[in-house]
Amino acid sequence: MPLEKATRYVYNKKPLEQVILQLRFPPILKLDTEIPALFQDKIIGEFPIYSKSVDIQQEFNLELDPSGNPLTPSAKVNTTDNHIFTSKDGNWKIGLTRTYMSISTNQYFKWEDFLEKFKIPLKAFNEIYNPVYYTRIGLRYTDVFCRSKFGLDNTVKWSELLNTKFLGVLSDDDLKESVCNYSSAFELKLKDENGNSKAIIITNLVKNQAGERCVLIDSDFFTVENIEKEKFEKQADFLHSHSTQLLQRVITDKLHDAMEPEKI
Repeated sequence: MPLEKATRYVYNKKPLEQVILQLRFPPILKLDTEIPALFQDKIIGEFPIYSKSVDIQQEFNLELDPSGNPLTPSAKVNTTDNHIFTSKDGNWKIGLTRTYMSISTNQYFKWEDFLEKFKIPLKAFNEIYNPVYYTRIGLRYTDVFCRSKFGLDNTVKWSELLNTKFLGVLSDDDLKESVCNYSSAFELKLKDENGNSKAIIITNLVKNQAGERCVLIDSDFFTVENIEKEKFEKQADFLHSHSTQLLQRVITDKLHDAMEPEKI
């Protein structure tokens, strides 16, 4: 499924629930032993609320007995402090751990504004912790398509709104109302200079708080390689351009019009 260049729009009726931009880097041990107080000082004007959570990861080890037969896998639990800095209105968050920094929001307007919001914490992070390079850049969009959100009746077929390649059995008129659960996932290779960028697209059938059946599309665009700090913005723009192309590939003209587009 090749992605072609798409016209950019701002939609007045957005399906977008959350956007996350994440930078990964080699472990910074200082973040295991010190509270990032200086980092907070530099971003407190934009992100004044501090909290902390714990990221938990399980690592499974498979060992063999002397005869080469597998033993019962052992699990090791790793925990990492995640320092969270939140905007006053609660709509924007910066996450900082020993291996990544992220920005997330549920009030996304357009890419340039989102990227600009990230520049202050990114500058502070580079000045204080000075990573040699980044190891991964990821840009993730979570879209939830509920017909009521766009002023459409629930009798409108999903195949009239979304590309059937993403709908699978939900596009079958004889079965769609009988389907209780649906999930699909696929991976795309993106065309960049080194061939190290991909996208993972997950589609799920979900329900909103009112019990309405909706389609969730979770798209994660990422580059995994040693990325020079100076090339961050260029690579992030590359990932964003593909996210725009994907959205235009997912929605039909009917849904595009219902979302009340304004061309950028």
